[in-house]
Amino acid sequence: MEIGIITYGEHFDFEKISMLFKKYFSSAKILVLNNKKDGAKAPQIQGTNTNYEFSGYLELSNCFSGSGPYLIFNDTLFTSHFTKGWLWFICKFIPANNNDINYIYGDLRFDGTKYEERPNPFLASWLFLIPDYETLKKFQFNLKFSMDNRSTFISKEYDEFLNQWISPKSKFSGWHGESYSKITKSRKKRSIILEHRLSRAFKTNGIKIRSIGVNNPVIYQVLRIVDRVKTRFIAFKRKSLH
Repeated sequence: MEIGIITYGEHFDFEKISMLFKKYFSSAKILVLNNKKDGAKAPQIQGTNTNYEFSGYLELSNCFSGSGPYLIFNDTLFTSHFTKGWLWFICKFIPANNNDINYIYGDLRFDGTKYEERPNPFLASWLFLIPDYETLKKFQFNLKFSMDNRSTFISKEYDEFLNQWISPKSKFSGWHGESYSKITKSRKKRSIILEHRLSRAFKTNGIKIRSIGVNNPVIYQVLRIVDRVKTRFIAFKRKSLH
């Protein structure tokens, strides 16, 4: 088993994080890709950050050397999510599904069919569980396809939705990042578009996606609720919406 983590800079003690992962995945090989320019310290992998975490996922997955399964996270696992709860949950999930290699698993979202650009469902891009090498190659192909598709056309309705999500009027909804600069908002907008575009590519190319909570939906929903509470708590700690 191989675990890949995408980060930017040195916000975490990766020695402690490695020990935490070893607690749940004792035999796993752990790789960390740092997207900050010249930020990678051995044995981290230096990322290009050309498409933020998405280019990181591709660059990191190219460094996998085993036959799977593969777990891929971005570093919001340690900030916006109930870290130990999710690791415990995934640890229990993998042995029960080690023969099912026809899916890419993750945090599956059902947000409706209002926007053509946003598939229903789609995989939230902080977590991917890929069971085997063949599926990994399909994941990489669709990831590259999504990033290479530089079409700038999106509908007015979808664009308004993205802008409202990134610049919410209330702390009870939307995104509340650490910075409200135009550059940061532009990065977040691009990431959401790629998140949706990737799941659309999966569907177009016949790749099946599935919730990692399929075996235990109750605990999965509890984890989702804890995450939402944590996210709103972070939002209310911010001094301003702008």
